[in-house]
Amino acid sequence: VLFFFLTLSNFLVRRVIIPLFPAIKAALGLSDMELGFLGGAVNLTIPIFVFPVALLIDKYGRKNIISAMAAVWTTCSMLGSIVTGFWPLFFTRLGLGVGEAGYGPGSNAVIADYFPKSKRSTAMGIMNAGSSFGVVLGLLLGGMISQRWGWEKALLLVALPGILLTVLTFFIKEKRNNLPGSGAAPAKIPMDKFLKKMFTTPTLLLIYAGTSLFVLFVASVNTWNTTLFVRVHKIPLQQAVLYASGILVISGISGLYGGVVVDFFRKRIKSAPLLLTSFFMLWSGIFYAVGFFVAPQSQQLVFIIIATATISCFSGPIYAALLELSPARAKATATSLIIIIQNILGLALGPILTGFLSDKFGLEHAIGVMGCIGIFAALLIFAASFTFVKDLETSECL
Repeated sequence: VLFFFLTLSNFLVRRVIIPLFPAIKAALGLSDMELGFLGGAVNLTIPIFVFPVALLIDKYGRKNIISAMAAVWTTCSMLGSIVTGFWPLFFTRLGLGVGEAGYGPGSNAVIADYFPKSKRSTAMGIMNAGSSFGVVLGLLLGGMISQRWGWEKALLLVALPGILLTVLTFFIKEKRNNLPGSGAAPAKIPMDKFLKKMFTTPTLLLIYAGTSLFVLFVASVNTWNTTLFVRVHKIPLQQAVLYASGILVISGISGLYGGVVVDFFRKRIKSAPLLLTSFFMLWSGIFYAVGFFVAPQSQQLVFIIIATATISCFSGPIYAALLELSPARAKATATSLIIIIQNILGLALGPILTGFLSDKFGLEHAIGVMGCIGIFAALLIFAASFTFVKDLETSECL
């Protein structure tokens, strides 16, 4: 539960700036490009800092660094409320990414320490569902607070819960019982062998590729859905934001039950974390592709809702499978690799690629192409399910 709210806080302070763009533009006289840099600053620093911070987590422990990272993103969001120009605000957003870089690997490692394989997908699904709810709250609270008290107060107020969460994190009792041996502190990681293992294990390579492509698809549709409703369906902006927020709520809920379903079948099917995840991905990709290439325009919203019913089901099971395949003393480090790849190839590239395709072929066709990418991602994860059990046998060989 604590990590659900930490994840929610993480994405709340990250996304709250999006509805503040008009007010910030007017107050600071910024260009649209400068606003774009403010929105994407987090994704610039996460790939840079996530790997070195993960090494510290695996070497020195989880809770202290997780708590420090929460303090960093909370402080940076609060500092953003008192700056007076583009560059100071930009640097606070970069700092936000530094804090978030260490949280992902650390939180996944703690979940892996606390929960057995039979419950791990459910636990990670619950934690990761906080991201969708955080995005929704960021969009809604950002607009509401900005209209009443100004954009500065929005950055300040959404950060305040992070203070309590930072303190509570200190009371986590660390468990390192999954380490080989009698629970001694982890030995130094031989980095060359670790990287070789990560990039020569067939299942891990397929997970990296498939998950990154699916994140590209998800990030693209989440970014462009509001514009689609306004531009193509002529829905008023405020109503379009509500529609997009509702879709994100459905996405968050799907993250909750996806892990439960996988853990239920895991008792019978060892490859369930990847096999069922591929079906979830395939469902979402097909309905987006069909909805935008085949179905009438009037039915697109229905297809989006149906596709969203499974669009976040992958998050818990994929990370659970990744951690099973990773050596116990390097779980945070292993998680950092997929976060780097997802941020560069998925979160950063997806919306840009969709915009490029939209300029060339129209927004509807661009989103349809993203659905096809989702289908291809599902096929990669399906292929990974056939090598998963075999690669588990060598997961601790480092």
